[in-house]
Amino acid sequence: MTEQIPTAEDLARELLARLPERVAHTEGVARKAEEAAAVFEPDEAADLVAAAWLHDIGYAQWLVGEGMHALDGGWFLQEQKFPERVCQLVAHHSGARFEARGAWTS
Repeated sequence: MTEQIPTAEDLARELLARLPERVAHTEGVARKAEEAAAVFEPDEAADLVAAAWLHDIGYAQWLVGEGMHALDGGWFLQEQKFPERVCQLVAHHSGARFEARGAWTS
């Protein structure tokens, strides 16, 4: 399972290469996730760290679909056959549920 972490890091760096501030933010989030991962089972820890690397890929300009980076990233990862938990963590981070509710009720 831990092989998904380098894959996630490489994909995030590739997709966010034109957004250096976003890459720096993502690196910081991944470092924090690595610290937190110590209290999780190995598979869960790998999913957490992979999701941390991938959480903002929806900001990649060509990947924008709905215009909500969390959902766009989660759907892209689903298409790429990432583990379902990783897709869900990405899709639901940053209060995406509340952000979506506001976007469609405005």
